[in-house]
Amino acid sequence: MKRMNRVKRFLPTALAAVLALSAGCGSNANKGSNGVEQIYVGYYEGAFLDSHWKSWEALYNAAHPNEKVELILEGDPAYGMALENTLMTGITPDIITSPMTWRLFASKGWLEPLGDVYRSEFNSSMTMEEALNDEIADNLLFKNEYYAIPFSEYMTGIAVNKGFFDEHGWDLPKTMTDMLDIVDKINALPENHDADGGNDVYPFVWSGVNAQYYWNYIMNTWWANYGGISEISTFKQMESPEVYYTEARIKAVDALLTLIGGNGTPKNCAPGVIGLNLTDSQMMFAAGQAVMLPNASWLETEIASNMPEGFEMALIAPPSIEGSKESDNLYGHVDEWLIIPAAAQNKDAAKKFVSFIFSEEGLLDLFRTTNTTSAFKVDYSKAVSDDMTEWSRSVLALRSEKNIFYSEGSSPFIYSGLASFWQTKMVTQMVTEGQTAEQIVRYDYEQVQKDWSSWQKQI
Repeated sequence: MKRMNRVKRFLPTALAAVLALSAGCGSNANKGSNGVEQIYVGYYEGAFLDSHWKSWEALYNAAHPNEKVELILEGDPAYGMALENTLMTGITPDIITSPMTWRLFASKGWLEPLGDVYRSEFNSSMTMEEALNDEIADNLLFKNEYYAIPFSEYMTGIAVNKGFFDEHGWDLPKTMTDMLDIVDKINALPENHDADGGNDVYPFVWSGVNAQYYWNYIMNTWWANYGGISEISTFKQMESPEVYYTEARIKAVDALLTLIGGNGTPKNCAPGVIGLNLTDSQMMFAAGQAVMLPNASWLETEIASNMPEGFEMALIAPPSIEGSKESDNLYGHVDEWLIIPAAAQNKDAAKKFVSFIFSEEGLLDLFRTTNTTSAFKVDYSKAVSDDMTEWSRSVLALRSEKNIFYSEGSSPFIYSGLASFWQTKMVTQMVTEGQTAEQIVRYDYEQVQKDWSSWQKQI
């Protein structure tokens, strides 16, 4: 899940009060003082704040000059934490986007079916349903109906200081051998061996406090490529705990050990990474104190205000590891969903607006505004422009050149939130405590074995 730089505080109870008042205003309940249709939106507020919503509103109104809408936006970085209570009250926004277990809400009758939205026009040649990426299309129906839309898709990988690579004449690494050669070159730089410790440059920086799971994104890609995408498909069927203990998963964790410099204290990282928070790790990267960090496509937006002039960065795929069956798989992070509550006051207008923003035109606008791709068959070549940043170009390159896969699955264990790719969320913590790759994967497996019968009773 992406994190935010700035926080706009919002109390969900305040929105509920506003909606309660508006619901009692008769036939004009959904109109503003200027007579424009109002759509209430409650959303998880991350790095983008409300930029994408504002851009969508302007784009929609330009396309519908006689049917303009006004979005009443209420964002919160904690939005979604009390979502079940919000839906239970029946006093809701018209549109909600947030990380959520939407199937649970659908099973309780709290969500509006979205089949008509999925049948809307995506572009001149296909509907929105037809435009879904194949990898996720089969996992979105609940009792033969659509109730949620994957709101965003983030490319994951390793952020690199592209300017630093260009300055030293180094190619961007594609294999683990390439990467370790770069690590050795960075460690051998003269500034890392002089008396001035203040000018040292480190291969990696990352947050050991609140974003160590970013490395999980990298391990997902290594796992999929070493074992093949079929192993990911088998895992998501969740037929037994054995899916947690495979050679490919051990190899993925071992690759992490190799990259950061062994278990115990990481040798290829900035000192004290275990105690760094997310913002501090990003600032070290932007300041040139570290050349690389694990991250995702939202990074440029997060650190834009702190990047020095001329700072150029790119997002690259994790380096391939020896013995991999495949090389083109890349983990795409999808954790936010869009729903329209069954109790929403303005469902028709909300559906029309959602159909528009999930057209190809709307999703291209989302990328131009935030560098965010989607789980739909968008022709992103239409987003290319001369003034694109190196970062935006690298994100699009990954999206177009790689086979993107997701953690979303149709198994009740997965969609209920009981099972995830890595049950031990803080794999890096176990790595830095001196445990081996096999021990870490076995720990995950044994924990699932213990929980399996309990999971079966819960679904």
